[in-house]
Amino acid sequence: MNLKLSLATFLFYFLLPPAVFCQTNKGDPFRRFIKKLPEVDRVEVITLNPLLTDEAKSVDCHRAGLVCAPDNFPYEIGPSRSLVGGDAKSFAALWRALDRDSLHSDRCLVPDHALRFFQGDKILLETQVCTLCRKVTLPEIGVVNVEGSNSAPYYRFQSVLLPDSSFEQLREQFKQKMMPKVGHEMSLIGLIVQSKSALTIAYGEGEIEVTGVDIARLNELINLGCHTVLKVTGTLQYFAASNSRTAKVVQLQPSHFYFDKPQLEVVRVEDVRKTSKKRKKT
Repeated sequence: MNLKLSLATFLFYFLLPPAVFCQTNKGDPFRRFIKKLPEVDRVEVITLNPLLTDEAKSVDCHRAGLVCAPDNFPYEIGPSRSLVGGDAKSFAALWRALDRDSLHSDRCLVPDHALRFFQGDKILLETQVCTLCRKVTLPEIGVVNVEGSNSAPYYRFQSVLLPDSSFEQLREQFKQKMMPKVGHEMSLIGLIVQSKSALTIAYGEGEIEVTGVDIARLNELINLGCHTVLKVTGTLQYFAASNSRTAKVVQLQPSHFYFDKPQLEVVRVEDVRKTSKKRKKT
């Protein structure tokens, strides 16, 4: 009797984990919308650009020609292209190969693309992607971090959205556009995208550093929200990296545009955490 009871108990606990695992993954949006995405025959790849004008102060992201980031910040719909047939299937395979990053859970998303996966006329999935910061949106759970590096599989997925050639071309176009403005005072509106010892703001097709900000103000700005839009007024400057070789191993800064101690004005702030709280209250 005791032997039968022990055997039954062993089988119960031995078989329970797989059953629970299957039930859990059956309802897991990451598994459903990425790993188990059905066959597709068309993928729309849409470029998104943050709305960085004075209009950003009060514009409704639900307006025609715009899409809403997860925190309701407005993005303009840019050029799009369609992948069909074998190209669509190959891209969907890269999508299914993505893995969830369990070590990071940053909910802030600054998307650069929207993707729509189709099977016939049916949309299987619509998602926003931050290609360089490796984040996507999924139904039911919102922003998800995915694993990535300079190796496959993420690099192949990234290279479809941002080919190295086009990335370098945009950088060169931005340089040619901004060089005539170096040494002149100007005002521009940009979006904070990085913040370490200096602020880095996205402006047009490129990025500009903001240096000389005291630590208290820097901490205030980087903690405002996921989308913090700044109006920057100052003299544009350019740092040219040296091409000369040195025997010493030192970390050299790449060439970049920057403002030193400019006037800063917060134009708009959106925060996915505050947006989530508002949704819970309704």
